[in-house]
Amino acid sequence: TALLAAAAGGTEAGAAAAEAAVAEAKLWEDDEDHAYFSWTFHPVTQERLFLTCNRRFSEVFGAHREEILARLANYELLIQQAELDFLKIFIHDFVHPDTSMLEKYTRMSMLVPGRFGGPRTRRGAIIRNWMIKRFDSLGRLVRITHLLKEVGPEEYDEAVMLRPETCPQYVMGDLRSGKQLLEDFNTDSRRTIRAVTSNRRGSPDLRRIERALETACGQLEERLRGLALSPADPPPPPPLFKPAPPSAPQQTFTRALSKPSAPQPSSQAPPNSAEEAASRRWDGQSLGGAAADSECSEGQDESCSAILRTAKRPKG
Repeated sequence: TALLAAAAGGTEAGAAAAEAAVAEAKLWEDDEDHAYFSWTFHPVTQERLFLTCNRRFSEVFGAHREEILARLANYELLIQQAELDFLKIFIHDFVHPDTSMLEKYTRMSMLVPGRFGGPRTRRGAIIRNWMIKRFDSLGRLVRITHLLKEVGPEEYDEAVMLRPETCPQYVMGDLRSGKQLLEDFNTDSRRTIRAVTSNRRGSPDLRRIERALETACGQLEERLRGLALSPADPPPPPPLFKPAPPSAPQQTFTRALSKPSAPQPSSQAPPNSAEEAASRRWDGQSLGGAAADSECSEGQDESCSAILRTAKRPKG
């Protein structure tokens, strides 16, 4: 326990997490079909605390377990995949950040015994990979476990038809069958990202990856908008004060001081009596119509007519 605590950062929580990882690794120690390795993280700082793997995982990489763990701890373990394949897997995992169990089919290089007792050689293989994430009660990541199992090209083709989301090669635009992927593994392994990007004409592979990445980012944006507009969120509190309705625009004297246009001749007939003229004068002043302008223009100057026309206009 003291050794595990020291390896896990000297904390009791780290030692407990390391003990759980070791107990889980013992279950996979003698498994000949599944390669197993696990990372244990500090829940607060997310630093790596503990690494473990089984014997089958070290056999796949062709090294002793101690060397594998030391290289993993120092970020020196060589990637056993083509660079473009690794980029596709990285994007596939990136767009599923909160998935507790992620399954995918990938290609990788495996070390196999030579024929008739000869030296071991490497060959391409299709791997079914399960990535399991474990979180604590606060939703913080504490462990990532990987299980790797070699499968045949027929299972890969079936997964493309039934579960295409588990095949990063297919999702990123690579429509080759499982048999073709195995036949082209050595050729694809020699293609580097630097060589592909240095081509001035562009690369069809990178264009397909770009389109797939744009689609994945669009899906992430939709999920984020869905979380922001989730009906489970509480509604915003009502305002403390009810806002007042917008007021009418203020009248200014700019128009009143401007030079008014010449009065238009009235189309109405002249009044027959003094009472009728007084009545029409009252209606024109109260409604701000043409009668008020005509009365003012008959006995007053042009500025008076403009001020009355502005002041007698109904509000609003």
